[in-house]
Amino acid sequence: MTARSEFWSNVMAIRTSESPAPIESLHDLSGRVLAHVGNASMAEVFARHADGVVLRDGAGYREARSCRGTRLLIDPEIYVRDRDGVEPGDLVPLRDGEFIEQQLIAGVSCLLAPSRMKMRPDADTVDEMLRAGEEFLSTAQREAPSLLALVPVVIRPNELEDRRWARAIESSGLPIAPIFASYDHPFSTPAALAGAYEIIEAAEFTFALRGDIGLAGLMAFGADAGAVGTSSTVRNLWLPRKNSGGSRPPTILVPDAASWVPITALAEAVMEPRADDHLRCDCPVCGAGGDVRDLLSASDTIQREHSNAAAIALVRQVATANDPVAAWKAVCERAAGVYASFDADGIMPASRPPMLDAWLTLLG
Repeated sequence: MTARSEFWSNVMAIRTSESPAPIESLHDLSGRVLAHVGNASMAEVFARHADGVVLRDGAGYREARSCRGTRLLIDPEIYVRDRDGVEPGDLVPLRDGEFIEQQLIAGVSCLLAPSRMKMRPDADTVDEMLRAGEEFLSTAQREAPSLLALVPVVIRPNELEDRRWARAIESSGLPIAPIFASYDHPFSTPAALAGAYEIIEAAEFTFALRGDIGLAGLMAFGADAGAVGTSSTVRNLWLPRKNSGGSRPPTILVPDAASWVPITALAEAVMEPRADDHLRCDCPVCGAGGDVRDLLSASDTIQREHSNAAAIALVRQVATANDPVAAWKAVCERAAGVYASFDADGIMPASRPPMLDAWLTLLG
């Protein structure tokens, strides 16, 4: 037996019968809402509420083996530093074969190409990155023909607004997993959202790899599937920058506000009955007639589990509605009303997210 065939023999031995069935077709993945997890030790908690989990590469491939029994994807996100001889901020992958081998050993249900990003991509660079994704799919087809593979592409707001990706993605015919990246929020303008819609329309299949509540809107407008980030580090791709102002305060998802609200702001409304109707939550963590203010004294794990469960429930509610666009518009209008009420009553100093205004403008 050659070293190569012995390797694959070992891989298949590791992929035990406990692993879930591979995602063998785009149809099998369509409509799924997964949890994108930054810490593998929490994957089992979040998997209770999701259709599977996506692990950030930084969580470690070794940890992935504990995720047996649920659909598993691994997002190979590798940042390089100045000393590596590339432009700061570029995402540069290792060899495709290495990523495929590591993902197979971990027992993934679907392969993800490594994320590729250039800080200043022109049209030729975009084409080059998509060709690299096509090469990954070819390698995956040879090495693991039974597994579906997707190509992540990192896209920033200015690249959404100038439409440099949509035509190239349509020409490529690739199934893509867009990662929307920004120094703040990638969908703070209607133009950026319109660009995201064009990408969804252009792609053969779209799996929104990292997301917040806006994933509901993306799926309403045609994204086939996606993953909700379980912490701020895996909701969208937050680009590194100097003088970022330090760490942000912990947040808890408020379903009626369709956003994560700082705990410090929720604490302002603890004894305020005018906030009661706006802070209800009946997710599996809160239970029927629950209230998000009851989570303020809960552990960080419980708070994050609530946010993940409630976010996924909201995304599913929109995606499975008879008219998903109308359902998402209703969510956004309700959220705008909640923030208007908070502001008028002066009961909670939480800022209305720019993304909400962008969606309402686009929805008319």
